[in-house]
Amino acid sequence: MLTVLAALAMRRAIQEETGLAVEIKWPNDIVYQGKKLCGILTEMSLDTSGRYYVVIGMGINTNITSFPEELPYAVSVRQLLGEEIDGGALIESTMIAFEALYDQFIQTEDFSTLRTEYEAHMAGKGNRVQILEEVSYCGICQGITKTGALLVIDDAGVLHQIQSGEVSVRGIYGYIE
Repeated sequence: MLTVLAALAMRRAIQEETGLAVEIKWPNDIVYQGKKLCGILTEMSLDTSGRYYVVIGMGINTNITSFPEELPYAVSVRQLLGEEIDGGALIESTMIAFEALYDQFIQTEDFSTLRTEYEAHMAGKGNRVQILEEVSYCGICQGITKTGALLVIDDAGVLHQIQSGEVSVRGIYGYIE
């Protein structure tokens, strides 16, 4: 759930600092018009004293001027705006947004109060997605649950809650079946 929360914070920060209307590709990417702008990786571990901890890494393409050929669907804020941006200000805005969202999240310990905002900026909602798991299938993305799981109705009409796995969203990253 913290990955989903971090994505929402990063989306807010990018919008605030740049004015770009970015979207969230569930669960851990920020995209702009089908190109990846940011990726988020969350790891949870257990220390030697038995306490759990979480590390959230957010990588954003800020002032990159070009990408190698093998990354045709990557883009940077600088490429989109045509000028350098202040990376420090973007980090600060992200942390402020994360703290505010986290405070709201811990009141309910779910996304019941954040789900509407998340889904309003969700890439692929209402569109066809492909779920790549042990058994792959396609369906229509319905949004997320209050625990951050992806909701997909498959071609047979069965509703799935996807907790993890690789999700390919049609139209994002140039994906076409």
